[in-house]
Amino acid sequence: MINRDPRCIYVANSVGDADIVANWLTENGVAAEVMDRSTLGGLDGLTPWSPLGVGARGTEVWVLDAANAPRALQLLEQHKAERAAQLEANRDSGPVSAECEDCGKVSVFPANQRGTVQNCPFCGSHIDVGDDGPDAIDVGEEEP
Repeated sequence: MINRDPRCIYVANSVGDADIVANWLTENGVAAEVMDRSTLGGLDGLTPWSPLGVGARGTEVWVLDAANAPRALQLLEQHKAERAAQLEANRDSGPVSAECEDCGKVSVFPANQRGTVQNCPFCGSHIDVGDDGPDAIDVGEEEP
């Protein structure tokens, strides 16, 4: 069992995921930061099979003030529940297309990817697969 500091509120599988969580928490009023960035999650537990060099204990996200840990955990649980509800609601909807801001090409994504960030199949840039944003185009079946 790994002992973690009480300020550790999230363990990511990549530094990118940890950055997203830390920034999201900070934007939502709970100051957080990624720990162990220089060692990508720590040298303990590193194996040749560790993806991107992340140690077996992962990359930790800490709140700056331990008193904010319960609030951060509550925010993360609330977001997880909202995301699960969103995925369930999208399960039966049709595919969605999004236009790449970099290359201008339109790509079609399955409904379960609505609300996510994907790579453009044409140029590799990130595409926000719209939550009814300006780039979202519902390509479900049209009525006759």
